[in-house]
Amino acid sequence: MRIAATADLHFTPQNYDRIREQMSRVRDQADLLVVAGDLTNYGKPQEMESLLNALVRIRLPIVAVLGNHDHYTRSAYRNLDFYRHFDIPHRPDDAMSFFKLKDDKVSATHLGKEWWLFALDSAQSTSLFSSHGIFSEQVQRNLEHALSFLPPDQKVIMLNHFPFFDTDNKKTLHRGNELQAILERFPQIKLYLHGHTHRHIIADLRPSQLPIVVDSGSTAQKKEGTWNLIDITEYGCDITVYTKGKTDISQPWEMRAHSNFVW
Repeated sequence: MRIAATADLHFTPQNYDRIREQMSRVRDQADLLVVAGDLTNYGKPQEMESLLNALVRIRLPIVAVLGNHDHYTRSAYRNLDFYRHFDIPHRPDDAMSFFKLKDDKVSATHLGKEWWLFALDSAQSTSLFSSHGIFSEQVQRNLEHALSFLPPDQKVIMLNHFPFFDTDNKKTLHRGNELQAILERFPQIKLYLHGHTHRHIIADLRPSQLPIVVDSGSTAQKKEGTWNLIDITEYGCDITVYTKGKTDISQPWEMRAHSNFVW
C-alpha cells in the first residue's frame, strides 16, 4: 500500500499550478491520498469546489481532515462547508462505519488486511491572530471508543492537522497531552501524520512509547515545499520525501530523502 501524504495546500483557484504536478505524481504513484488539513486558504466554498474539481481528476481515494484555515470564517465553521465537499465516504463492510468525522470528530477507515486510517477533526474557528486547535473531550471519548474495538494485531495510521506536542500558545493543540497519552496507551498506532507547522519532520518516537511522527510540511510554500510518499508493508514502511528547489520554484518536484522503518 502506497500513501501520498500532504498537508497545508492553502489552495485558491489562482494557485492551482502549485499542486498540478504534485497531483500528477500522486495519481501515478499512490493508492491513496491523505491531506492533513488546511486544504484551502480561507475556507471559502469556491476554494473547496475548485480544489475538489482538481482532486477528482487523480481518481484515487482521498481522506482529508480540517485545518484551522478550513474554518477561517465563522460562516464556514457554522455551515460545516468543509463536509459538504470532503466528507469521508464509508464502505458498508467497514466494521466501524458508524463513526462519522462530521458528527463524531473521529472516523476509522479500513485500508485492507490489518491496517486502519483514523482521522480526527480538532479544528475550530479562531481569530485572525490565533490558529490553535482542540482535542475535545468528545473527540477523546470517541477515539478511545473506536480504538477499543481493534484487536491487538491491527495497525493504525492516525491523521490530524495539529501536532500533539506544544508549538506555541497561538498555534498549539489544546489538550494535546490527552492525545499524547492515548498514543502512548495504544501501541497499534504506528504512524501519526499531521501538518500545521509548515516544517517537514520525520521523528521515530517509538523509544518513548509513541508512534513515528510525520509532518508533511506544506505543499503551498513557494520555496522548499514538501510532501511524502509512504510505502506500507507487513515488515515496515519506507518514506520518500519530495521537495521543491530552494531558489527556483518552477523546477519539478525532486526526491530529497528516504527513510526506512521496521515494525
